[in-house]
This record gives sequence, structure tokens and C-alpha cells, in this order.
Amino acid sequence: MISAGFALGFLVAGLHWWLFARQRKLFGGAFTTRDVLWTFAGRWALTIALAVLCLRVMQVQYGEFMTGFLVASVVIRIKGVLNVRKFNTRQ
Repeated sequence: MISAGFALGFLVAGLHWWLFARQRKLFGGAFTTRDVLWTFAGRWALTIALAVLCLRVMQVQYGEFMTGFLVASVVIRIKGVLNVRKFNTRQ
């Protein structure tokens, strides 16, 4: 059975990386350093705010939350690397 802390960590990481992918698509090839820094700061601020909300208000265990967050992050990054390799082998 998956704990609430693990599931919330997984969801917060999913939202974080979804925002990252969305920002990459919005920028395309033209962006300024200022834009990148502001969106980076905003994405991390939202992630931290959601983490604090989960840890303080919902009172989930820190270890479970971080485990969920890290597992989701690793899975998403591996999936991204595999997609890049698959795309590069097709050409």
C-alpha cells in the first residue's frame, strides 16, 4: 500500500517536471536569462510551497514525501533520457 506522503511527493514532483517541460516548450529557442531565472524561481517556489503545505497542513512524514518526490524525479528523468535516445536513433 502506498502511503499518503509518498503519493503526495510523487504528485508534487510530477507537477514540478510537467511545469519544466511546459516552460521548455514555451521558450522554444528564443529566451532571455531574465525569463529563465524568473520561471525557474517560480517553478521552485510553487514546488516548495506545495511541499510545505503537504508536510505542515496534511502532516505527512518527511521521509515518505521525499522518497516519493525523488522516485518520481528519477523516473521522469530516465523516461526523458530514453525518449531522447529513441528520437535520435530514428533519424
